[in-house]
Amino acid sequence: MYSIDNMKVDIVKTEAHFSKIKDSYVSSQKLPAIIVLTGKEHLFKKTFIKSIHNHMFDSQSLSEMNYSIFYDKSDAPGSSPIEIADTMPFISDYRLIVINNYTQFTDRNDFLDYFRKPSIYSIVILSTDAPLESDPLYKEYIKSQNANASFIDFPEPKRDDIVSLIKSYINKENKNITTDAINYILDNMPLDYEVIKADLKNICSYNADKNHIEASDIINFSHGAKNAQIFDFIDALMMKDSKKTFHIMKHLDKEAYTSIHLILLNFVSLFYLKIFPPSAVLENISKITGINQYVLSKKKRFIKNYSINEVACYISELSKISKILVTSPPYVIKARFDMLIFNILTKNK
Repeated sequence: MYSIDNMKVDIVKTEAHFSKIKDSYVSSQKLPAIIVLTGKEHLFKKTFIKSIHNHMFDSQSLSEMNYSIFYDKSDAPGSSPIEIADTMPFISDYRLIVINNYTQFTDRNDFLDYFRKPSIYSIVILSTDAPLESDPLYKEYIKSQNANASFIDFPEPKRDDIVSLIKSYINKENKNITTDAINYILDNMPLDYEVIKADLKNICSYNADKNHIEASDIINFSHGAKNAQIFDFIDALMMKDSKKTFHIMKHLDKEAYTSIHLILLNFVSLFYLKIFPPSAVLENISKITGINQYVLSKKKRFIKNYSINEVACYISELSKISKILVTSPPYVIKARFDMLIFNILTKNK
């Protein structure tokens, strides 16, 4: 059994610091009614949500009956997702409700009202990329001193934070890493925990027989190199070049899934290029749609490969896959993604 705790604010500074914060929640018998996660760092956010979920539900059936996750307004048509919080849990102490990008919901006042008087039936996690100081609920707390929520800020990591992460990860793998190798990572990859951890995993796996990691061992796994392969993969796919697409896809393995949003952007761009008359000026299309003019110009070469109905179908399916990336098992994502790629490549052939 666990109950409602009082208000507190944490700002994640390092991986070790995050682990302490996370452990303090999952080891506590008192969970806040509302937990607000702010900031642009996503890896620790996902880990935190998963830890709270596992802390609350010890079986898949309990999770299915009491866990709800929302990504945008379309996931809760006709109602506010916060309304579910007032529903009694099923054979559980509480429901767990996760609402991503909560500040983008049009019914923001619902969240303010809920913040002032949360449900006794649910633990609600609200996530936003906004910094702590600009979060509307945090501003409300500052004014009202309402003690129904906890806040955890996940600011973008700094260079020194990434260095600590690299050294810690490499040390856990019982390896050493040179200063040049660390500098190569810092200069060629974004300062993002999720990206760098994924690349470090690949680096250590590829160099399993080495105890000493040098810059030359990392070059093939740099984020820049992977990005280039992903763009080549998407270009081959959009051109319906089956041989090249499957060749690159095999090399990328699971990282091919990270291209879903970019593939979606390609088809959205194609959709607009198709609904506007051929005589339309790209600059005007760009102003109306908000899609970069250069991006539109690069996609024009794919127009002849697709009908408007195909494009609409692929946009719908890509949107569905995008929504299940966090919540579904890897084999489900792989099956949906592989089937979509196969359909794109074989349509009208």
